[in-house]
Amino acid sequence: MSQTVITRVSVVAAAVLGVCAIGSVILACSTSSAADAAVTQQSESLTAAAAVQDSSKFLPNTIHAYTATCDSTWLDAYWKEVNVDQTQLKALDKLKALGTPDAEIALVNEAHAKSYDLINRETRAMRLVLDAEKAPPT
Repeated sequence: MSQTVITRVSVVAAAVLGVCAIGSVILACSTSSAADAAVTQQSESLTAAAAVQDSSKFLPNTIHAYTATCDSTWLDAYWKEVNVDQTQLKALDKLKALGTPDAEIALVNEAHAKSYDLINRETRAMRLVLDAEKAPPT
């Protein structure tokens, strides 16, 4: 085999290896980006789920604090969450936007409905304290 043939075969082999290396780098980058996106989505889902849970705890805890202390700060915080912040609804919307499976959304919706069903009872507890303080109805 002549030196020219060996050189040509070496050049072709080097070119093929170079193309394979470039392809491997591109594939690794795209795979890494997909993994990063999945981790980001998982983190956002966990944050939204925690927000639902925290809000669900927040409402009864503020009522307990209000009925125990008669401090209107707790009453104001409660109604701010219900009427303004609406953390549960926003977190639920975020979970839907992230593509959370329908079965899981249904469970969160059920928990949300039960949490908001408590508002009638919690409102009654607030009213009893307000009546005891002789506060006018609002």
